[in-house]
Amino acid sequence: MFKWQTHKSEVQAFKLAQKNAKLEAEKQAQTMVIKTQEKVIKNAKIKQKNEDSTRRISRSDVDEQLHQHNWFRDDGHDCYHGVRDVQSDLSKSCGHGGNETASTCSQSDL
Repeated sequence: MFKWQTHKSEVQAFKLAQKNAKLEAEKQAQTMVIKTQEKVIKNAKIKQKNEDSTRRISRSDVDEQLHQHNWFRDDGHDCYHGVRDVQSDLSKSCGHGGNETASTCSQSDL
């Protein structure tokens, strides 16, 4: 082989090595992008699953369910927010001498 042919082969080998290195770097960069996107998607799915499983119920929905069972929210006390049973309240006298039935009591007496 002639000297110029050897040099040409070395140049071609060098250029191929550079191309190979460039392609390898691009491949690694694409792999990182794909892995990052996969993590984002996975996290989004987990977040959606958590939000679906921990859906908050609205205050009005709670009140509606309580009312169906004759329970009502007791907001009359600042220190304690609970519920009370209307049936037990209705069975008590309204403070009008003790003779009255629950049906004669006004709503404000409850």
